[in-house]
Amino acid sequence: MSTTLQVPSQDVDTTRRLHGKVALITGASSGIGEATARELSRLGASVVLVARRHDELERVADSLRAAGGDAELYAADVTSTVDNQQMVKTAMERFGRLDYAVNNAGTGVVGNFLDVKLEDFERTMDTNVRAVFLAMQAEIRAMLESGGGAIVNTASVGGIRGVPLLSAYVASKHAVVGLTKSVALEYASQGIRVNAIAPGATETAMLSSSTQEHKDTLAGQSAMKRIADPIEIARAIVYLLVDATFTTGTVLSADGGI
Repeated sequence: MSTTLQVPSQDVDTTRRLHGKVALITGASSGIGEATARELSRLGASVVLVARRHDELERVADSLRAAGGDAELYAADVTSTVDNQQMVKTAMERFGRLDYAVNNAGTGVVGNFLDVKLEDFERTMDTNVRAVFLAMQAEIRAMLESGGGAIVNTASVGGIRGVPLLSAYVASKHAVVGLTKSVALEYASQGIRVNAIAPGATETAMLSSSTQEHKDTLAGQSAMKRIADPIEIARAIVYLLVDATFTTGTVLSADGGI
């Protein structure tokens, strides 16, 4: 079974249709977050890159600037109230507004339910749920000042079904889905849309340590029989942010047909 990436080509957008827009992306130093930042920058948006690793953020920011983009970075602990407030403050002070936010930072623990340690469960919930809660509180305040906006929270196919050996991760992603749907209803009439993306297996750092056998198993679970490239998930996120203007409180599966 092949897991070879077969990413559809996409014409280069020369219109830079998001020029003047500002986007903030957490978990932006690699994987889906990095790919989303690159796609938004390619379309002309100014981007604020957020993650723990300052050196990796600098690498991404330098690359975007070299390509003509406008990028700011903020090294943060996404579970910190202060850091969430400060990353949004950075966007507002640097660019004067916040139009889009992608809350993508995440972690997980693999193991039989009875073997999962409480500290690992709490760490997963803190990174995957608490961080989204805190980020949205800060982001929505800024978007109300900016006249509206759109948020995409990274859930998972595990946020809409059960997955063996991933109980803590799946619980956290179900929580992200519920949080997304509820907050979306509260702010829909104020010009703020909130949606979630539910990726299937994607070629990210979280998957890089997996064996080829495990990757083949994951690929076999999708109708398309392969693993996604991060850019494919990024394009779905951009759709929800920019083009899905009558869509809020929904979860878009980008899972190859699982």
